[in-house]
Amino acid sequence: MKFYWEWVLHAPEAEGAPGGEGDAAAEAAATAAAEAATAAAKAKGGGEDDDGKKPRESLYETAGVEEPGKEGSPTWPEDWRKQMAAGDEKYMKRLERYSSPAEVGKALAAAQQRISSGEYKRDALPEDATDADKKEWNAERGIPDEASGYELPLTLDGDPNDMTDSQKAVLESWQGQFHDLGVSQDTAAALTKHGNEIVEAHMEAVAENDAKQLDRFEDEKRATWGGDFRVNMKMNARFLSEGLGGDEEMKAFVNSRMPDGSLLKNSGKFADWVNKMARDGGSTGSFETGDVSGMTDKVSRKAAIEDIQRTDMSKYTPALRKEYNQLLADMEGKQEIAV
Repeated sequence: MKFYWEWVLHAPEAEGAPGGEGDAAAEAAATAAAEAATAAAKAKGGGEDDDGKKPRESLYETAGVEEPGKEGSPTWPEDWRKQMAAGDEKYMKRLERYSSPAEVGKALAAAQQRISSGEYKRDALPEDATDADKKEWNAERGIPDEASGYELPLTLDGDPNDMTDSQKAVLESWQGQFHDLGVSQDTAAALTKHGNEIVEAHMEAVAENDAKQLDRFEDEKRATWGGDFRVNMKMNARFLSEGLGGDEEMKAFVNSRMPDGSLLKNSGKFADWVNKMARDGGSTGSFETGDVSGMTDKVSRKAAIEDIQRTDMSKYTPALRKEYNQLLADMEGKQEIAV
């Protein structure tokens, strides 16, 4: 079309009077203009010229730009990014990712869709967030409104109702920590489960090691104590129970752990020391029955008389001598051992 108009623009000017050669030139120009219009119409409609040839390009096609007003053709100014950025260099950098404002609009629509679907979550709450904002924020991330809302798995399939106060305090501490850090319910449960698995594996390993140490202890003491093993063990238990104020106190003491992690009660050296202390303190035991009498009245009385013998023989009367001999006879008759 460009060339047709150029031909019209360069047509010879009309010369002479009306009806002369000027009229003929004007008529020729009009004819050419009509033909050009017809050709343009055919080109716009995608048709061909009368001679079957493909119509020539339009001025816009030749220039390589969209025709203004044509359906589907954007008419954005070349500096559209600059106008939209309005001096914001960071925003300008973002706009350079898009080829047109239409692409910017598509990206905005996609982002809004992600937000509304819940796929997109905000990175942080604004500083002036309200309680409603915080509640919505927690809901987006699966965070309970309160720390007590976390449902965490318990070690060894425990029941919360069976937990001691100290165990409940530990649970509540973890719930509070998770809530302060903004951890979701699923993540908190997964972390707790993993922690429980580590604890349970450790407990199993400790129990297995304790059993092995007990076997070694018994083998060692049976070898050194021989037939006195059972009597010495009972004697030790009785001595510790009386000295510590009861069986529960004794059990708590011997079940304590040494620096290497082993139980005190599985220590051969500790057992030897306690047995020596028990015998030096006057504990008695029957080798026939295996029973331990502990600090009996006879032993105590015998020790008291012996103390008089050492400190003041003037008080060691014939009656006291007779009592002492009877104590010795009774203890020997019952095969009691007093050390």
